[in-house]
Amino acid sequence: MFPIDIHTINREGKALVIVIVGIIAGLLYPLLSKELGDPYAMVNGLLIGVLGSLYVAMVELYISDPHNRKRGFLARIIRKSLTYTIFFVFLILLVLSISRSIQAGLDYLEYLTSEAFYNLVFKEDFHIIVLYTLLFSTGIIFVNQLSRKMGQGVLWNFITGKYHNPREEERIFMLLDMKDSTSTAEKLGDLGFSNLLNDFFYDITPAIIHTSGVIYRYVGDEVVVSWRMQQGLKNANCIRTSFLAKLVIRRQREKYLNTYGLVPDFRCGFHYGPVVVGQIGDVKSQIAFSGEVMYLASMIESQCKSDNMENLVSGDLLKRMSLPGIYDMQPVSSIVNRAGKKIDLYTITEVSFTQPY
Repeated sequence: MFPIDIHTINREGKALVIVIVGIIAGLLYPLLSKELGDPYAMVNGLLIGVLGSLYVAMVELYISDPHNRKRGFLARIIRKSLTYTIFFVFLILLVLSISRSIQAGLDYLEYLTSEAFYNLVFKEDFHIIVLYTLLFSTGIIFVNQLSRKMGQGVLWNFITGKYHNPREEERIFMLLDMKDSTSTAEKLGDLGFSNLLNDFFYDITPAIIHTSGVIYRYVGDEVVVSWRMQQGLKNANCIRTSFLAKLVIRRQREKYLNTYGLVPDFRCGFHYGPVVVGQIGDVKSQIAFSGEVMYLASMIESQCKSDNMENLVSGDLLKRMSLPGIYDMQPVSSIVNRAGKKIDLYTITEVSFTQPY
């Protein structure tokens, strides 16, 4: 769907953490089993840790299972744990049997038919090693799935207490709202409309993550996305999000028509400004944004419907942004903030390039 560098920094950082944890786990086992002075045990632990963690990172961060959305939280963990168990059984057998065959001075195939290999599998601590690696990988799965459910960076922010004391940050916001949701809900019914929303939000999420957006919350048929200024302004990421989301929905057109008899469409408003970010609540805590920028972004999104536009961007935000040549902006209307200041609004369209004859 997207090029290989989808949210590269975010995923590469997570992959690096997983690999580091894997290396530590791989080197920790020889220490726990009192084989610290055995160079073969250290090399085996390192190889299993590196190769195993690379596999876990690849599956967790780079391979998307389209059926995952139909599985519950616990079902996902169990399914992945079983998958990793099978992988680690073969990986550990491969690494240890190669190492043992070298130590014994035997050909690899000859070692596989020897009593030493039988002892490795059935009489030594092979099963303990598999269980040990499985516990680490299951822990990584659990944390990753929990982090996804809570939202990008939310779990880490809770752990570190970053927003325990409210702070002011400058952020870009996009409010993306499905068009004609009332009539669509009447046509599909409550259950059908809920399924449509789930599919819609699921399908556009890669576009949001691809452009470094952070999903703040869902409000009915609307999703609120934020960016730190540097990430949102880079390559006009915040603006590109809506066009990538449109592309995703167009590519899924046949699926939506066959399932719901319609293709969802949306409008979105963009604005930026200072917000107060803080952790609120003791039970069901959340990281919340507050400030006039939230109110104005909502006004801009509502103005899209009044102006019959697919997107509206505040002039204040466009002044901070270097808009790529593939986009064109046109003035449309304006709104007034609480202080009485007029904020000009622009719509962004993709430029059509024609090939010369």
